[in-house]
Amino acid sequence: MNKLILATIALGASMALASCSGEEFDVKPTGAEGNVTFTASLPASVASRAYSDGSAAKNLAYAIYLTGEKTPLLTGTATFNQLKATVSTTLATGKTYDVIFWAQADGAPYTFDNTTQKVTVNYDGIKANNESLDAFFHSETLTVNGPVNKPVTLLRPFAQVNVGTNDLKKAADAGAKVTTSSIALKTYTTLDLISGEVTGETTAPVTFAKAAIPSGESFPVDDYEYLAMAYVLVGADKQLVDITLGIDATTNEPVFAGVPVQRNYRTNIYGALLTNPAIFNVEINPDFGGGDIDVPVAPWDGTSVKMPVINEEAKTVAVAAPAELQGLAQLVNGANGQQPNDFEGYTVTLGSDIDFGGHEILPIADGSVRSGSNTSGPAFRGVLDGQGHTISNFKITNTANDANTGFIANLAGATAEVKNLKFKDIELAAPACEQVGVVAIVSEGAKVSNIEVLSGSVSGKQGAGAIVGRMLKDGTIQGCSNGATVSTTTNNAGGIVGAAYYTEVGKTMVISDCSNTGEVRADNVAAGGIAGLCAADVTNCVNEGNISASNNSAGGIAGQQNARGTISGCVNKGNISGDESSILGFGGIIGWIKYDNCTTSYPNHSVIVVTGCENRGNIEVPKAYGVAGIVGMTYRHAEITSCKNYASRLTANNMVAGITVYQNIAYALPETTPHLTVTGCESTTNTETQMNGSLKAEIVYDNTTGGATTIEGNTYNPAE
Repeated sequence: MNKLILATIALGASMALASCSGEEFDVKPTGAEGNVTFTASLPASVASRAYSDGSAAKNLAYAIYLTGEKTPLLTGTATFNQLKATVSTTLATGKTYDVIFWAQADGAPYTFDNTTQKVTVNYDGIKANNESLDAFFHSETLTVNGPVNKPVTLLRPFAQVNVGTNDLKKAADAGAKVTTSSIALKTYTTLDLISGEVTGETTAPVTFAKAAIPSGESFPVDDYEYLAMAYVLVGADKQLVDITLGIDATTNEPVFAGVPVQRNYRTNIYGALLTNPAIFNVEINPDFGGGDIDVPVAPWDGTSVKMPVINEEAKTVAVAAPAELQGLAQLVNGANGQQPNDFEGYTVTLGSDIDFGGHEILPIADGSVRSGSNTSGPAFRGVLDGQGHTISNFKITNTANDANTGFIANLAGATAEVKNLKFKDIELAAPACEQVGVVAIVSEGAKVSNIEVLSGSVSGKQGAGAIVGRMLKDGTIQGCSNGATVSTTTNNAGGIVGAAYYTEVGKTMVISDCSNTGEVRADNVAAGGIAGLCAADVTNCVNEGNISASNNSAGGIAGQQNARGTISGCVNKGNISGDESSILGFGGIIGWIKYDNCTTSYPNHSVIVVTGCENRGNIEVPKAYGVAGIVGMTYRHAEITSCKNYASRLTANNMVAGITVYQNIAYALPETTPHLTVTGCESTTNTETQMNGSLKAEIVYDNTTGGATTIEGNTYNPAE
């Protein structure tokens, strides 16, 4: 038997936490047989501040197991003296052991169970600003073959959240003296000491109850004073949480949204929080491990510009403030003496929410233009990852003719992408422009994913969409949503994309898993809940907004589908309407199917397919013809299968039907015989009580001769 001495175990916090479970160390004899010693030294930086100096965790518990087992061979406790402890025992040589350590203060709300190898947290009665909640752990796998001399460092399983302000005196002078504080956020209940994993995420925020604000402690950021502090059990990877600060008896509790926290890191939230809680900064401090991440969220004066931090080796760009986003725009645009930089191959990350304070902003890739299906001028070809943050309160106005107008005016290239970003309270107004949206133009296979427009307005001459103005030939829009109003003074208005059009052989546009709740209006033709003018494949999209066009072509999903595309698995719940002058093509899914310019602008063309779609919206256009529950008007070719119409009102001047109205006229697909197939569809709109028009049909109204339609296997289940 060899004697294992776990000696001078120290608390430290200068390195990022990494579980040593499963790691087998190279242990070599360093002394007499049977003497096995673990030593550690305390980094001086840990003791540089009163908070987090580790001195509160006096009690050490340990357990030793045969590797992979949960029944401990040995357990014990020890007491730290000047951040060091010594534990001695005897183990058999030639075996491999798991060793775990847990250190905490007297009375801390943590329970260490050496049979499960886990620690659980009891949040009942837990208070903020309590240094005795600090604790530490360590685990490793060790093979004992002889004497051992190896350091052991215990690290925190927590993030430390600090809230500070620089206006305590100003608030007190105004009669709002602050003496107590609390913090509320979601956290975890259980830590596995072997794997380091945390489990038991709380379903509701845990409140660290109000306690006296820290006094005599140095806030980690100079010139700020402590308001609140809490230790929060979190995982090894960075995550974003919403944190609520409670101050004395006030009911105006500021909420800091999307704050990054990470195990063994310190997150500092600071600003003039008592007099202006909406303006604050967030910083991840390295004293708990890892590198610096500074995330300021500050007011913007409408003019300031700051160049973002660019890491040329890693090809990353860090943006965390309004002025830095404007700096990025200048770099892409080549403004103010900068060489234009499209950032191809770079990833730009947003480190915090950004509020532009209602100011006009400079678009990224401003000055780009479209000619037909091509763009020219500045372009952004990198990746912009919003990391779930929100950009809010900005305006972009443009009175020029046919300029690209958007937060990003031109997104181009197969590796270009904008993703994981929210927009709130935005105003895009370009009365003479033909492509307006958060991203004005998507081309050359670029991608837009997980973008949410929460509120605002988007307006232009044509080609206006809340997410994308126009997508050309090739590209992807995925997982996006819109709650803003969208309008055009002429054509092509869409809740997601104004126009996804022009095609090229071998290339395809895709719109998937998107939703719209905003109102969409085209003052001439082609308004759609998802797309105004569309030659894309549209899959699993939902519209709940009301859609209208003053002339032709309004649909819950697409206003006009032209030349090609499959619309599948889509649902419309919005109402479709028109004006006194509205004439043709109003449908629950597609307003009008056409095949214009197939030999010139749409060389990649095929029969348009509508399958597995559902309409629950009402369609009422009293002066129009070509009104139907699925496709208002179909020209020449289409395959409509397994679609359902549940509209309670379909109103037209003459031709109206449960699924579609068909006419074998106008442009046709080259070398393709005109034909409409409608199979496996269902309509419940009662032709007698819920359908208005001089020419009605339960499923299809065929306004042709010559047998170009196949209508079979459909069901008419009229509502009472």
